[in-house]
Amino acid sequence: MSSPADIRDPGIDKDIADGHEGFVELGGNLHDPHPGWDVIVGRQEVVLGTGRLLDDNEGVNVRSAFDGIRVGYDKPKGRVDLIAVKPVEINPGAWDDVPNPGITLWGLYASNLRWSPRFLSDVYFLDYDAKSATYGSHPHESSGA
Repeated sequence: MSSPADIRDPGIDKDIADGHEGFVELGGNLHDPHPGWDVIVGRQEVVLGTGRLLDDNEGVNVRSAFDGIRVGYDKPKGRVDLIAVKPVEINPGAWDDVPNPGITLWGLYASNLRWSPRFLSDVYFLDYDAKSATYGSHPHESSGA
C-alpha cells in the first residue's frame, strides 16, 4: 500500500514572480494584421499560425515564453515569420526565470497562404535544436504544409 508521503509531486510549475513578457516591437502590431514588416525582440509568447504546432500553452500551470527575435511580414495573401528563440525555464523563485541554454528553436513559418480563392495553407521549416536530447540518428528539423 502507498501512503500520502509516497505520492510524488505531479510537477506543477510554480512561479512566485517574474517578467513573463518584455519586448521591443518595431513596425506594425503583430496582433493587428497589417501589410508590412514587424520585428519583435525580447521575451515573448510565440504562436505560429493557428497554434497547433507552436502555441503559448499553459505548460503545466504557467504560460510558455521564449527569449529571442521574430521577424514577420504580413500581406493580403498570408504572413511569413522568421524566428530564432530559446524557451524560458520556469523556476519557482522570484525573478529567476532564464532562457534554456541547451534548446534553440529557429525557422520559417508561412501562415494563411492563399494560393487561390479556394486553397489556403501553412508551410513551415522549423529546427528544434536540443543539445541534451538524444533522438538516435533522427534529425531535429520539422517541415510540412
